[in-house]
Amino acid sequence: MEIMRSEIDGEITRRSRGLIFKAAALVLTVLMVLGTLPAMNVYADSADLSLDAKGAAVMDVETGKLLWGKNADTRLVPASTTKMMTAFVVLDAVSKGEYTLDSEVSISPSTALFSRMVKYSNLPLSADRKYTVRSLMSAMMVSSACAATVALAEFTSGSESAFVDRMNSTAVSLGMDAKFVDSYGGSAKNKVTPESLAKLGRALVLYHPEILEFTSAPSIVWDGTAHGNTNRFVRGAWSANGAAVDGLKTGTTTAAGKCLVTSSTANGRRVITVTMKESNVTSLYNDSADLISYGLSHAEPYTQGDMVGGFLDVNKNQWFASAVQTMEERNLMDGVTDHIFEPDIQITRASIAQILYNCDGKPYMYDTDSFSDVSKAAWFAPAVAWCKSAGVAYGSTSGTFGPDDNITREEMVTMVHRYLVGEGKISAESQADLSGYSDAASVSKYAEDAMEWAVSNGYIAGTPDGRLAPKEFTTRAQTAQFMSRVLASM
Repeated sequence: MEIMRSEIDGEITRRSRGLIFKAAALVLTVLMVLGTLPAMNVYADSADLSLDAKGAAVMDVETGKLLWGKNADTRLVPASTTKMMTAFVVLDAVSKGEYTLDSEVSISPSTALFSRMVKYSNLPLSADRKYTVRSLMSAMMVSSACAATVALAEFTSGSESAFVDRMNSTAVSLGMDAKFVDSYGGSAKNKVTPESLAKLGRALVLYHPEILEFTSAPSIVWDGTAHGNTNRFVRGAWSANGAAVDGLKTGTTTAAGKCLVTSSTANGRRVITVTMKESNVTSLYNDSADLISYGLSHAEPYTQGDMVGGFLDVNKNQWFASAVQTMEERNLMDGVTDHIFEPDIQITRASIAQILYNCDGKPYMYDTDSFSDVSKAAWFAPAVAWCKSAGVAYGSTSGTFGPDDNITREEMVTMVHRYLVGEGKISAESQADLSGYSDAASVSKYAEDAMEWAVSNGYIAGTPDGRLAPKEFTTRAQTAQFMSRVLASM
């Protein structure tokens, strides 16, 4: 049985456990009223966490840092937590103006029939009625309704298969290690790592905070009947040690076991926790509560909207944040995906060529033939051809450019210097003295004027140990910082 019908109520609950949960909820309510709610558990370090889950992760929403994990990079079956990706794609479509939350959705006969299959978690849908995107989102995220999920997929992309393609491309854009084969999590072929589910949860909260309006609802009413949230934290049936849990999704199948992704806050901090392949309800929620406590004890203060340039891995408190924002706003430097900038990876020669080509307004190149190792079909072919024609890059003695090679500091500075000299914005020669740097003699002859220019104008600085490091590679963050300083003085 792929999706257990019991997911509508969270999990199958024994009567004895139900009484315990009700009693616990009553005690929790009394404590909250009296203002004597026990303090959250504070763990000294991650060694104090011992979980039954086969996979787990806790992520700081503010920084994106993985605070703790167990098999966090191992692909597991996600069950209905898959619906988080469906929600992200749907809300992305709304944000792009493809439709609104109040748009009406027609139900295909096959989806209406699917909604009455009792082995899946479902709410009944009728092919004779129309439903708003908002109502189907509530059914999907609160009651884990599978057919409502398929209806949203068909409405967004015309077919579920086309929608799944969009799910997978979005996963790549978010930097996830995942593979989806359906929109609702029914197949054991859906695979995702715990860390990637945490990334998805964080992305939902940051890009589409309205998701919490759906996932924080204790229940919904469907055709006159109330259905409780499948997340027991949200509906008050389980304590999260004093934290406020406002999402995100449960999931249960035979292949996946019991899974739970939460979004929770306390003391101005927010974390996403993931527990996967739990064997029973008790360990699922106890492990999740422990993860929440640990995460909130180690997270940074959360300020919604700290993302810079729409990148999940750049926030306004990082040293390169304003530089990245400058480069993105001027359309000079993109992320490696729509959502990821990757500030710490080394930048390539092709990327520097593209940045300078962008600076020049991307003039049309009638002929993109340039170097023997640059295909005319390559995305960077016009930029490299322009660099060659403008005298910005000459390539190697063998007639190659090395587009995929990481660029050194002196190579990058030299290309920028040549560009500005060619534009008449600076003079070709500089008179700065580099002798104060211990490795000044290692600067290549061709790069001396450029390095002197960059140092004299404060565009680059030496390393803490007094080196220029001309042969060291340059990161994307360093490139953004260097270019933004140059642009500010032009």
